[in-house]
Amino acid sequence: PHGARVAVNDRVDVALAVGADGVQLGSRSLPIKVVRRIAPSLRIGASVHDVAGARRALAAGADSLTFGHVFATSSHPGESPRGLTSLAEVVAAVTVPVIAIGGITLENVEAVGRTGAAGIAVISAILGAVDPAAATAALRRACDHSLEQQAAMNRRLILYYKAEKNKVGQENARQQVARDELSALEIKIGLPVLAEHLQELIDLDIAADDAAEEADDSASPPEPAENIGDLA
Repeated sequence: PHGARVAVNDRVDVALAVGADGVQLGSRSLPIKVVRRIAPSLRIGASVHDVAGARRALAAGADSLTFGHVFATSSHPGESPRGLTSLAEVVAAVTVPVIAIGGITLENVEAVGRTGAAGIAVISAILGAVDPAAATAALRRACDHSLEQQAAMNRRLILYYKAEKNKVGQENARQQVARDELSALEIKIGLPVLAEHLQELIDLDIAADDAAEEADDSASPPEPAENIGDLA
């Protein structure tokens, strides 16, 4: 309804019966590959708790991941939260959207957005609110604002790299924009995952330049003859 997508937790049969858009799989659910085979029309989300699990789910064919719990939550009493750093590491390790879950509120949602997470999943932040509709709208605005900030910071990082490359040249840029300097930059701007993405951009850029140089070398004209007699 109202343009929203519906995913059913765990139960693939229910998702198919009601015509849902997707299914969310946990550690005790059917394997991702099995669900893909029996229900190819469903978008498959997978719940993960670390980078290794995220990579396994991605390799199995998950369309999206849900990572948590990020903060302390009544849904998991007595369990330590995994935190924003772990969330950022998972986001950086995969190429599918990562949804953050667990203890997310209006007060910390923008910090979650700065990790590069594609969205949030909440329970008590809406269902426990006096006005659930107003709480939902406020979270939506905060998420949108965070995404705008993230996009702006992406542009800043790319401009930073291009400026360094133009200033010191290709060889020096490889040293100037090294991973340790990116680490310092990510701390300064508070977006750890973006430095990882920028490093990927740099690696691709350098690889492309190397390939172009190799192509130029292979197409170089033969050395000129030493003297007229060599032409005979």
